[in-house]
Amino acid sequence: MKRTTRDNILYVAIACTIVGALLLRWWYQEAHGLPLTMPFSVARFELVFSTTVIFGYAIKENRQAWKRTRFWIVVAVTFAVFVPLQWLLIQHITLNLITFGFATAMEFLGLLIVLEKLGCLQDCHER
Repeated sequence: MKRTTRDNILYVAIACTIVGALLLRWWYQEAHGLPLTMPFSVARFELVFSTTVIFGYAIKENRQAWKRTRFWIVVAVTFAVFVPLQWLLIQHITLNLITFGFATAMEFLGLLIVLEKLGCLQDCHER
């Protein structure tokens, strides 16, 4: 099986899982007479989406580093640090286009700096 075919199957499986979870949640709310609500706010969705795109892009662009355990540990720890920071941002700052853009830019730069400083990128690009 080609790598792109395998990747596309994985993407479809992830999308089906997310849609299935949302449908199950709405079905549960309907069955128990609860009001139908979204499981997240728009601000949370924007930040989670931007984080997913940023981390996904960083992982995709560093395919040579996938074989290194250190790369995955750094990405996982950085992600674990960014999620609570996002939660604090959502709780204490009103998100508009300017603050959202600033938060996304800082997240992107932070991820690149962490990956570069810990040597996860330079070894792969020298080869």
